[in-house]
Amino acid sequence: MIFKIDHNYATTIQGATLSDLCCKMMEHGHFIDCDKNTFELISKSIKENASTTQKEWFMTFKGFSITAELRKYLTTISVDGSNYSLDDMNRMIGKESRVLVENGPYEWDAFKKMIGVFERDRKYKNLFQLLIKARNNNYLSDLHCGGCGMIIARIKQQEQGEYKNVFAVKSCVVFDRDTIDDHSYSKEKNGLFKLFCNKDSTTVTDNDIYVLNQSPYYWHMWYKREIENYFTDDCYVEEGVDVTGFPTELNRRDYFAIDKSSAPGYDKPLLSSIAGHMSRADYDTIASKKFSVNGELLSELQLLLLKLVKII
Repeated sequence: MIFKIDHNYATTIQGATLSDLCCKMMEHGHFIDCDKNTFELISKSIKENASTTQKEWFMTFKGFSITAELRKYLTTISVDGSNYSLDDMNRMIGKESRVLVENGPYEWDAFKKMIGVFERDRKYKNLFQLLIKARNNNYLSDLHCGGCGMIIARIKQQEQGEYKNVFAVKSCVVFDRDTIDDHSYSKEKNGLFKLFCNKDSTTVTDNDIYVLNQSPYYWHMWYKREIENYFTDDCYVEEGVDVTGFPTELNRRDYFAIDKSSAPGYDKPLLSSIAGHMSRADYDTIASKKFSVNGELLSELQLLLLKLVKII
């Protein structure tokens, strides 16, 4: 995230508090946006209050240099006392970003491997490397929901607990489509659609889901049936799964339910290993759907990863 520190606000808080805030921003991989006078105030506060280690961080910190790309894709938070209290700011800066997934114990490892495969993306390399850094430093982690029906309860739990007032900007929700085609939406998701875009399954559209400008929550519903549909037949075979029952027509395969009964030898614990066989070329082939987002064509996985960039 980019934290834009207002000079007038910075002069109203104690030097030790300003030092602590900025050192926490540096520690957790954030960027600091400020004018010259505010930079001098931060420098003075750190010099007078920070530890030796923190002072060394400050001397080598590159996060004051913010490119146009970073400004475009990262979330900017105004530090001016108007929207967030100091307690809120400390939670936002220091708490890890959370990805809510239906089956975290199995799906999160597959997510992490997806992130790694996109490390050298030609266009978004710098952004995805920030994502990998957050993943490796445990600044980005999953939050298991135990099924789609538990997502709203988990959100409320976090908003009333350790992520009070900041969970919406520190999280992204990812859930299955669970339909047999690419143009219908499950009425079982109506509670989620209501929360995320104030619509239901009869009115929600791709333009609510496959975009970057989402508020108040970042969320993503798989365009295909579920995460299992994003791995090639060969990757399943590598793990001893019988794929002879998989449809050969691409559209049918995209919405084919891959489970123990349809794919003998498959079980959720295999998901991470199957994802481990996927290459960038594999993803470009099997997840070839493109979306026009703010004048740019993005693959679904590029779009999803850019949503995760928004919350780190």
